[in-house]
Amino acid sequence: MGLDLDGTLLNVEHRIPVRTQEAVAAARARGIKVVIVTGRMYQSARPYAQQLGLAGLPVGTYNGAAIWDFPSGKLLSHEPMPLEACKRLAAFCEAKGLHLNAYMDDELYVPSMSERTRDYVAVAGVEAHPVGSVFLWLTRPSTKMLIVAEPDEIQGIKPEVLELMGPTFNVVQSHPKFLEVTGERATKGHALAWIANSLGIPRESVMAVGDAGNDMAMFRWAGTSFAMEHSMDEVKRAANYVAKGGPGIGVVDALERMGLV
Repeated sequence: MGLDLDGTLLNVEHRIPVRTQEAVAAARARGIKVVIVTGRMYQSARPYAQQLGLAGLPVGTYNGAAIWDFPSGKLLSHEPMPLEACKRLAAFCEAKGLHLNAYMDDELYVPSMSERTRDYVAVAGVEAHPVGSVFLWLTRPSTKMLIVAEPDEIQGIKPEVLELMGPTFNVVQSHPKFLEVTGERATKGHALAWIANSLGIPRESVMAVGDAGNDMAMFRWAGTSFAMEHSMDEVKRAANYVAKGGPGIGVVDALERMGLV
């Protein structure tokens, strides 16, 4: 079972409700393998894996661009963006005055400690490293790149970013203010498939639960999928079912409806 974090496993306070923790524990007691597959960094996802007791299971991060062993932190799979593509996106963002996050070695690099940066790190629980011009600073591939802007700006620039990056890159909206870009093989669907194969679990036995555009690849791969009831319509259409209960609680509904708790 692959679970997204923000808006799915986590409530609006970015916590796992006690009821959800209990439901996940009950499913695991019945032999269900529960894994986290998120757009977040590993260091940001790790506390939740610890809270759920997921030792010995992989954690998919950066929308599938990096998969780690928990709790050792060993990197099991890495699909970074090519450097040329990273610099192309950085040049685009700097020309338009857009805030761009870059990620290397599970660390966050930003242009400056702006309000957007402070808001992001407050949620992610990580440290940001300001580097000035991301375009000039980049000398190695970034695991993922993330544009942070207002929702109307994200909607306006998404077609431009899609055209700029081309069909071999994944451009997905994971949050009203986040537009995420990863390489061709870096999707949550790829991560869930990799994890399931490593655990010897057939595709038809895998369930995915999520709420955003970056979860749709996971829905397309999994045998069964649930979108949260607050998801956008296109996300709901990509899933087999809609989980009731809102952020943090819909996971319980999904587990109960599948008879796993």
